Amino acid sequence: MVRIAIIVILLLTSQLGFSQNEYSIMFYNLENLFDTEDNPNTNDDEFTIGKVRNWNNYRLKAKLNKISKVIIASNGYNLPDIIAVCEVEDRDVLEALVLRTALSKTDYRIIHKDSPDHRGIDVAMLYRSSRVKPISYSYTPLISGKGDTIQTREILQACFKIDADTVHVIANHWPSRYGGQMQSEKRRMIAANTLLDIASEIRTSNTNAKIVAVGDFNDEPTDRSMLSITKDANKFKNLSSEWSRMKGTLKYQGIWSTFDQVIVSESLLGNSGLQCKTEDALIVELPFILKEDSNLSSV
Repeated sequence: MVRIAIIVILLLTSQLGFSQNEYSIMFYNLENLFDTEDNPNTNDDEFTIGKVRNWNNYRLKAKLNKISKVIIASNGYNLPDIIAVCEVEDRDVLEALVLRTALSKTDYRIIHKDSPDHRGIDVAMLYRSSRVKPISYSYTPLISGKGDTIQTREILQACFKIDADTVHVIANHWPSRYGGQMQSEKRRMIAANTLLDIASEIRTSNTNAKIVAVGDFNDEPTDRSMLSITKDANKFKNLSSEWSRMKGTLKYQGIWSTFDQVIVSESLLGNSGLQCKTEDALIVELPFILKEDSNLSSV
């Protein structure tokens, strides 16, 4: 089977006295969720009417409806409480998703900002306003060694109040491997260091802050950028480190990779307030988001 939608989910338990409440944080790569209008400031031409992708309003509507179906089915009977998404062109497509599909009956709200990415794709979040309360959010660009802003996706950090606790969710879509893994590694190391800087800033006011980093990191758990995050001193654990033994989160040219990962602060692995276990990080494998692999020998 080949995954055609890249989704991971983390289940959190909130311990309040003798009662437990369950919450979920989902990451979903929406894979080129563009509108049909040409943005003269970005390289989005292929996803406009009459161009190479033959993108149009009908196809956009069909894609939005399929995405809403995945979200609704992703966590059993409970909708994800926080959804970090990437590869969205603008706020308009997110509003269409939550207002013009089956999600219109839900209480999802949007966190979004246009990024400096050359294609115009962004990282954003949806959250259930009746279940979690946003306290703050911020976007951080990636800065080159020369001090220039890299034309790629910014890292989004949002803090939410859940029951009597708080959690910081960091959404990532790191620079791709275009041009080769080694040639492009420098930019992902910048992204890793930026993530660590964000976590350090969060911890200045609370050394035991509960942090979840999710996203498409464009690197494996064993690559240098990811290992730099989980060094002992950084107090993070990668809950996806064993996923590659099962298969992965996407398949390209017959090879499985685990680019989509869930990383949590050690403070979330405790036994008070919000907490989780390694097995609480899951790959969503709904039957209708998979298709038969025509090259079974490569599975």
